[in-house]
Amino acid sequence: MMAVTIEARRLRLKGEVSIFEAPALKHAVTQTLMQERGLVLDLSEVTFVDSGGAAVIAHAVRMARELGIPQSDVRLEGASRPIQRLLFITGLSQFFPATMPDGPDQIQ
Repeated sequence: MMAVTIEARRLRLKGEVSIFEAPALKHAVTQTLMQERGLVLDLSEVTFVDSGGAAVIAHAVRMARELGIPQSDVRLEGASRPIQRLLFITGLSQFFPATMPDGPDQIQ
């Protein structure tokens, strides 16, 4: 189960981000990007992300590009080691280099 708190362009997520929560999160991401012209996904209280959650992150990158929003205005914050690893494995880390402060070589 996931909870989302929306504060301007920041979405604070709490709990598990799974395929079950993905549709609601995708809607929140879409609305935030369209209205705020940027997005910060705060993952500091996220305990789990599966492929559905990763797909929403990919959607955010794709939609920002389509809307002409600079990649620097779409950020992830507070990603735990397991989430950093998921980002690396899926290739999403290339869009969020600041999310992986130790670099991909340090994630195991």
